[in-house]
Amino acid sequence: CYDGAYEGRAHGMSRIVNVQKALELMNYEGSGHFTVKVSDEQIAQNNGVFEVTYTAGQPAVKKVGDNGEADLTVTIQRLCQLVTGTLTVDEALWLDGVSCTCPEKFKHVFVHKPQFYNDPF
Repeated sequence: CYDGAYEGRAHGMSRIVNVQKALELMNYEGSGHFTVKVSDEQIAQNNGVFEVTYTAGQPAVKKVGDNGEADLTVTIQRLCQLVTGTLTVDEALWLDGVSCTCPEKFKHVFVHKPQFYNDPF
């Protein structure tokens, strides 16, 4: 008998079409604050800096500008992987399209989550 482990990876496809709504729908624990700068080559409304403040798990998200500094800078593809729980910030930092001034701030925000993709077509 051999010791072994299996780690599944998502091979599906997903797309955030509304960054503000996606950030509002996430589950947050406790209280905190962060900003995220998103670049999306296909949906102009997703470009910009978004401020997220959450208290007792309840988020308030607003777009604060089109440019500027942010705690986390990501492409829309990487943000989608973070929001869906495919990647953590620590993992994403090894990939293109991600920079972060304080990864510790996101340890309890972008966490691994069970994946389930359903194709209704």
